[in-house]
Amino acid sequence: MKYSRTRFFGRRFWGTPEKYGLLKYESWNLGDDVQSLAAAQYLPHIDFDISRDHIGEVRDCGPIKMIMNGWFIGPFNNEPIDWPPPPNINPLFVSFHLGREELADPKYRDYYKQFEPIGCRGYKTLERLTDLGIDAYFSGCLTLTLQNKFKERTDNIYFVDPFSFGEGRGYPTPKSKNFRQDLWEKFPEEIRNKATYLRHTVELKQPDYINPYKRARLAQSLLDRYAKAKLVITGRIHCALPCLAMGTPVILLTEKEVLSNDTRMGGLIDLFKHYSYDEILSGAMDINWESPEPNPVDITPIADKLRKTCTDFIKGNNQ
Repeated sequence: MKYSRTRFFGRRFWGTPEKYGLLKYESWNLGDDVQSLAAAQYLPHIDFDISRDHIGEVRDCGPIKMIMNGWFIGPFNNEPIDWPPPPNINPLFVSFHLGREELADPKYRDYYKQFEPIGCRGYKTLERLTDLGIDAYFSGCLTLTLQNKFKERTDNIYFVDPFSFGEGRGYPTPKSKNFRQDLWEKFPEEIRNKATYLRHTVELKQPDYINPYKRARLAQSLLDRYAKAKLVITGRIHCALPCLAMGTPVILLTEKEVLSNDTRMGGLIDLFKHYSYDEILSGAMDINWESPEPNPVDITPIADKLRKTCTDFIKGNNQ
């Protein structure tokens, strides 16, 4: 599948010395786009929207500087993986997550070593890269640097795909037959009736489904709601992490096995309050619905380091 390769902001053809790229996606998950919104904060302008899964399409477009954060897993349609990025891309690997074992193949060692040290979103990616002999460190997720532009909060409580891990785009909503009613009914009826249920997915039809502008607007609209919320309860990690960044009380719900497995959550899970499905069913939840407790960890040190890393890269101070 081919995409339009350029974004025109009135600068590309006016001699701007630096050209910048931003990742775009064809996935169902708006969490991908949230990660690009986080990266976009640091770019002076955006000249190219570059497909995460077809990154080689811009190999003839001249030098491009870009922040390479997020989940890298390869195409979803069984096409060969398009990796590593072409040599004209000057990447900052930060908040980098290896979602596919193949990306840790020793054949990519020399490529990764060019861009050391590599900031890893979680401990599992850190382990995979250090096993390759790569200088890497735990950076956390770039979405922890998102800003809350609102000064006041609403009384809104949002359930955002609360029982969603591993279910993908087709996850059922409360009115669906296969929805986890056993979990849902453990929440007070008054809260269930009062709260708003949101999906963290791309609700667009083709050809808009892969339109980066429309996807970004959907993602930003969700972030604006989270930023003003009284409380967010979710099964989506890229709903939970932005809530931390914006100071919104958030609770992550997921399977016990996910909480104990560091493939995605290692280094991140302890940043927010969380419950396993087993804990929900056993009645172990303790939530103050009237005055939700603040998030348990001060993420400022992580966020400040991420901001400095990205700012230095854009300014060229890391060369």
